[in-house]
Amino acid sequence: MSASEPVRRVIVMHAAPEAFAPRTRLLFHKLGYSIVDPDELVAMQGQGSCDRPDLRIVDERSLGEVPEESGPPVPIIVLSGRHGVTGADPRIVGAVRRPAGLHELYRLVQQVLEETPRTSPRVATHLPAHCH
Repeated sequence: MSASEPVRRVIVMHAAPEAFAPRTRLLFHKLGYSIVDPDELVAMQGQGSCDRPDLRIVDERSLGEVPEESGPPVPIIVLSGRHGVTGADPRIVGAVRRPAGLHELYRLVQQVLEETPRTSPRVATHLPAHCH
């Protein structure tokens, strides 16, 4: 995917940047996902570039602050602490411990959003080969 291609999916982050491992947001963007905060989502909706997010990543301490959507609920991946997630919210599709790294999040995001999920991201590679 090149830098000029549009982002395929919008993921709203309801967590502090420290809840993610370094460069996780950047790597998700390179994979075609845009992780935005709630204010950025409002701006995107105002511009007409996004009606609703595809997924929300929410710190367990912020679950009460997630707005209710009209229509089908937006799935939630929870960033949890040592003890995991407590309570029952039907929007929760999975949980990852903080700080969330690319591979743990990517596996869940693929399961929720993609028709043919992968467990590992594909990386552009150039391998020289010779045939005889």
